[in-house]
Amino acid sequence: MKRATAIALSATLCTVACGPQRPAGYFVYEGRRGDSVAALSARFGGDERLTKTLAREAGRDAAKPFDAGERVTVQLESLKKHREILETFALVYEARGLRARGDYAGALEALKAASAAAPDDPALAFELGATYYEAGDYARAAASLATAHSLAPDDEEVTLTFALATAEAGDAEGAVAALEELAAARADFRYGLYVLGEVQLKSGDYAAGRHHLFEYLKRNDEGVVAAYAREGVKASARAEMEAAARALEEAAGAEEEEATPAREAGPAE
Repeated sequence: MKRATAIALSATLCTVACGPQRPAGYFVYEGRRGDSVAALSARFGGDERLTKTLAREAGRDAAKPFDAGERVTVQLESLKKHREILETFALVYEARGLRARGDYAGALEALKAASAAAPDDPALAFELGATYYEAGDYARAAASLATAHSLAPDDEEVTLTFALATAEAGDAEGAVAALEELAAARADFRYGLYVLGEVQLKSGDYAAGRHHLFEYLKRNDEGVVAAYAREGVKASARAEMEAAARALEEAAGAEEEEATPAREAGPAE
């Protein structure tokens, strides 16, 4: 799949590692679907003060689940009494700046330290995996995104990015399985149809790939991703015809090889 295609999927897909930035003193936490402020607080000790602080900063009930990609802007000054989470957020903020400057090694080092402080945080696992993806390390991206996917299985963005990395790492079957599971669970499965189609085309399953691209186009027939979907349909038709032609040539060659010994042997006496 083209890198531009992945970027076109949404404003944040596979580029969240860069992260939304705010002026100094603020941090933007990208919540994942099904997570909550209360769960985030629990991962950093879970005392009542921290939960109240985060809920106040987020302007929401602490127990209310996040929607996918919902952002919480936190004034870091408000966390000065909560050292562990403050240090973790500072590491992620640093990583985003490093990644924006193209320093993937530095960004990954900071994100790994942040993830070690909160290994069950889906947002941090996602940010680490997306940064590996941006750096072109698809195997490590798939591993980190598998963690994020296990922690936030209903988050479409997490699943799509996990599928992209898994496919790029050479496991098209695993990518298709993750996408089909999400498609079965989500009635509003949209961009996933496109990603599923692309992954199937890449693995050589042209009929299934075209089917899902057509399904995507039924729901979204305008924009950059739709243009890529139409391009994929045409390319898959050409690839399928070329594959069929090669198969016919190989079959004809095999028949000719089988017939040759009989002709060379001549008539029986």
